[in-house]
Amino acid sequence: MKKICILLLVLITFILTGCATLQVNTTFIDKDYHPENIRNANLIVACSDDVKLEEFVKSYNTLYSNNQNFSKILTDSLAQRIHNKFPNSNVSTIDMDSLTYDFYNQIEFDNKLYQDKIIQNQNNYLILLKKTTIGQETHYNPGFINPTTGMHSAGTTTTKCTLKFEVEVIDLVQKGKVHSFTVFDSVDVFFFAYKTALSETISKTLRGLVNSLDVYIENTKSNKF
Repeated sequence: MKKICILLLVLITFILTGCATLQVNTTFIDKDYHPENIRNANLIVACSDDVKLEEFVKSYNTLYSNNQNFSKILTDSLAQRIHNKFPNSNVSTIDMDSLTYDFYNQIEFDNKLYQDKIIQNQNNYLILLKKTTIGQETHYNPGFINPTTGMHSAGTTTTKCTLKFEVEVIDLVQKGKVHSFTVFDSVDVFFFAYKTALSETISKTLRGLVNSLDVYIENTKSNKF
């Protein structure tokens, strides 16, 4: 009976700690820029293979093998999520090897890529995921003393898989960055299921990224920035 109560306490703790953890921080925005509705634009998605692994190295290598494979999977997943969010947009992907991105935020395409991806007389944006950071947080709850019985509950330790994306939105016609932001989220590691936690954290943070694009549109329309 005691084991069952402990298990129920762990399950309840897990459920309660599954609250909103999404953090979106704008690092740059062109306040004078009012983009046409991205929901109807030509959107090109690219994800860098710049991955910083602070933790979850074994799980990452098991799931993705290498950074190039991770970048490909991430690109396809992000593109599909953007298309699902903006069904009236045209969404395509490019390999980061085909993209020259310098420190002055200029985007250059070779002729073939330009002809293949850019749609004339339409708004063209690059959604660029520049960097991914995968980490871990550990939180200790020391428990508490029941004032009635004097009994002390056992402390608990919670481990979280954390992930941060660095993202830029670039107008490919004007060749200029209009928005850059970071997206951070986390998922509890439950019963040492590290691979599951990593997969869920990536999925959850991608969802936050796409929703952040939507918030950007609404806030720009209403001049909230």
